[in-house]
Amino acid sequence: MCRNLKETLRHKCYLGIFSLVEGTKLDRFVRKVISRIYPGEDLERQVELFYVNSVRKMGKILLGFLVVGGMVDDKRFWVLLCGCIGISTISPVTELHSRLKKRNEDLTEGYSLMVTDLLLYINAGLSTRTAFEKAARRFEKKTSMLGMEMNQCVNHLKAGYIETECYYCFGKRCDLPEYLRLGGLLAQNVNKGNRELIHLLESEQKEAYERKRHLGRRKGEQATTKLLGPMMLLLTMVLIMVMIPAFGSI
Repeated sequence: MCRNLKETLRHKCYLGIFSLVEGTKLDRFVRKVISRIYPGEDLERQVELFYVNSVRKMGKILLGFLVVGGMVDDKRFWVLLCGCIGISTISPVTELHSRLKKRNEDLTEGYSLMVTDLLLYINAGLSTRTAFEKAARRFEKKTSMLGMEMNQCVNHLKAGYIETECYYCFGKRCDLPEYLRLGGLLAQNVNKGNRELIHLLESEQKEAYERKRHLGRRKGEQATTKLLGPMMLLLTMVLIMVMIPAFGSI
C-alpha cells in the first residue's frame, strides 16, 4: 500500500511538472535524448522518472539552503541561493546532454567493427538479414548502445516488420550521419543482391577506419589538454617555493 501511495504521489508530481513544460523546447529535447539513451523502453515512464528525480534533487538542495538561511542573516547567502537554484535547474539537462554525447561516441567507436562484421558475413555468402543478426549477437554481449540498437532492429525483423523499413529506422534511431548512410545502403540493396553491397561496404569500411583514427587522435589531444591544468599548478608551486627564499634573503 505504501508503495502504491508513493507511485501515486510521484505520478501526480510528474503531471504537475509536465503541465508546465509540455510542448516547450526543453520537453522536446528531454524526450529526444531519453528515447536515444533508453532504446526499446517505455518512453513515458523514463521521462516521468527524469522529471521527478530532477525535482527531488532540486528540493533537497533548496531545503538545505533554506535551513542554513534561517540561521544566517546575510545578503550574500541569498545571492548564493539564487545561483544554486539556477545550477540545480540546468544540471539535469546538462547531465542528459553529456550522456547523449557519450552514447554518440560509443556508437561512433563501434561503427567500423560493425561494418567489418557485416562485410565478413556477406562475403561468406550470407544474406543481409542473417549477416545483421549475427553481427547483432556479437555486440549484444558487450551491452553497448550499438548492441541495444541492433538488437531492437533484430526484434523488429523477427516481429514481421518490412526489412527495408527496419534498416531505415535503425539508422534514424542512431541519429548519426554514418548510420543513416548505412541504413540506406542495407535497405536499398535488400532486393539487388550482395555484389553491389559488398563494394559499398568496402568503401564504407575504409571511411569508418579513418574516422575512428581521427576520433582516437582527438581523444588524445583532449587528454593532453586536460593535463595542462595540473602541470601549470605544479609549475606555479615550484616557482613559489623558489621565489619565497629569494625574497626572504633581500
